[in-house]
Amino acid sequence: MAVRRLTDVEIESVLRRAPLVRVAFVADVPYVLTFGFALLDGCLVGISGEGRKTDFARLDARVGFQVDTSLDDGIYAWESVRGEGRITFSAPRDDVLDATRAKFLTPPEWFLRERMADLADGSALTFSIQPTVLHGIREGGAGE
Repeated sequence: MAVRRLTDVEIESVLRRAPLVRVAFVADVPYVLTFGFALLDGCLVGISGEGRKTDFARLDARVGFQVDTSLDDGIYAWESVRGEGRITFSAPRDDVLDATRAKFLTPPEWFLRERMADLADGSALTFSIQPTVLHGIREGGAGE
């Protein structure tokens, strides 16, 4: 089967199911990071902290991003969503924390300890990527 474009509904489904997003920052050097994320009001949101990413975002909030899922056949059947948008970092927002908790349910104890400590000492941030462009494609899969 040839690669086919995803509908808006299928793109949203991929964004709801996929646990990770790769984000490319506009910077003076190539810079790509992977974040765990949830979908909230059309934005990709999650928890992070200060670092090069926040420095780059302050200079230029534009980002490219890519999310993918493997269907039953691994590399032979997959869905991919890529896009462009703007990223912002802020003090922890309850709606973002709630959305990530709902998506990832119960994290491992070590992760929970680290994130709770980050929240307690004020080093945790939440991020939000507001997409301006979204494209999705699919290759193969059951029944294709």
